Amino acid sequence: MMFLQPRNKTAQKDVAGVEAIIGQAMPSDNIRLISGQKVVELKQNAQIALQNERISVVEESDVSEMPLAENVINKLIVPSGMRSTLQLADGTKLWLNSDTELDFPSQFAGDIREITVKGEIYIEVARGRQSFYVNTPQFRVRVHGTKFNVLAYSEDEENSVALVEGSVEVITAEHGITILAPNEKAAISADGILKEIVNVDEYISWKDGMLIFNQMPISEVLKKIGRYYNVHFEDHSGKELSAKTCTGKLFLFEDFEKIMVSLSILSATQYIREGDVIRITE
Repeated sequence: MMFLQPRNKTAQKDVAGVEAIIGQAMPSDNIRLISGQKVVELKQNAQIALQNERISVVEESDVSEMPLAENVINKLIVPSGMRSTLQLADGTKLWLNSDTELDFPSQFAGDIREITVKGEIYIEVARGRQSFYVNTPQFRVRVHGTKFNVLAYSEDEENSVALVEGSVEVITAEHGITILAPNEKAAISADGILKEIVNVDEYISWKDGMLIFNQMPISEVLKKIGRYYNVHFEDHSGKELSAKTCTGKLFLFEDFEKIMVSLSILSATQYIREGDVIRITE
């Protein structure tokens, strides 16, 4: 087992004929909060909280406040390579992973509390008299005072809900209602809904700066790493390399090089980086 980190053209030429998975670092954007006609750009790991139709933002050591537009649905856009947290007006807490969009009201009114997500969130729902719903393009989740993870990327063949605590109902137009208990996951795909018992840490560890996986194909690991670091990976390897599995834990360092070294060790692969291009081979 070995890993390589040469930065010269000769090394790149030596592996030119080898089937590989190729990554390309992408330009980064800022987090954006949109409220009515106002658009605010935020930094990495911005901590956002709503209270009395105002919003406070903590960015590193800076704290700011601003009003939210009334009677509108606000939008928080977290691009690839970025993450953020949000506390809603009712005290519900959300962690937003990379490449995620969230629609939420300034205040909850009426008989239900409702948000819409595209991407991935971990959520701890505050108790309240109003029912709480999480909407995605593929399914809807009805919440009963709980902690859970929602994975709902439109480009993924499989989305999921993994329950940590409490109870939820996963609702789809085609397959009806699936009720989850703690440590259960509902996997939603074109083939239906599969419910199974899981280690929920594998689905929520990203919010704490880790990836935990058990026999996960390297193609899926790279998809998660790519979103986290804003790197786009393309598979030029055929089935063998992309289906190669990994088991272990990755600490998501600020330094992308460290994560690639760790992945090389866990997956018995080698990688070569030339500028913004990353090549992974067996």
